[in-house]
Amino acid sequence: MRAFAKTVLADTLEANTELAAISRHLGLALPATGTPPSSAKPIAPQDYVAQQASDYQQTLGIYQGEANNGSDQLRTYAADALREIKARVAVAQQYLATETGSSQPVPNGG
Repeated sequence: MRAFAKTVLADTLEANTELAAISRHLGLALPATGTPPSSAKPIAPQDYVAQQASDYQQTLGIYQGEANNGSDQLRTYAADALREIKARVAVAQQYLATETGSSQPVPNGG
């Protein structure tokens, strides 16, 4: 579980860095980033993984659209990232299918 959560965080940071570089190159302004809520409550591991699986599925759809129809840089980036996103979806779905029943909470939001 911890390894999965660390991978989610690393994926997010890497994607943000790469997309920020592409945005700067294209002359696009980035939105201001918010501060995460300080009152995040622990959630059960299976709920965390289910949320991440849903988020990765949504991301997969967005990246597939960009890989097919995006500008050159976004198309290349999205096409390269699709394999990893699909792998994360598979890991999350496998975990959910073989849920361990662990009661140790995972921080909400990541």
